Amino acid sequence: MSEASVAVAAHIRSAPNPHSFINHKTTKSMKENNETVELPEAEKPTLYDKIKETLAIASQLIIAAPVKLPPKIVVVAKYVALALGVLEAVESAARKERRENDEDE
Repeated sequence: MSEASVAVAAHIRSAPNPHSFINHKTTKSMKENNETVELPEAEKPTLYDKIKETLAIASQLIIAAPVKLPPKIVVVAKYVALALGVLEAVESAARKERRENDEDE
């Protein structure tokens, strides 16, 4: 290698990369900020919510079971799943209406 190519290579290594996406000021301020970010606390599920979730999981397992189950059990599981879906839709509409009423006040 010639002296000129060595000098050019050294200059290229020492020059800042124009395509670098790292902002050194932002990185420095990020290092100074040591606060932890936590998830918001969710409310504790009620007994009603636990029962709904259990029934939903049980009905899905029965409907999707790879083994041959008695037809009456499968029909009951389908109706339970349907009822839970309707219940969820009604509760969702009630929550939405409650939010809209809270915003209007």
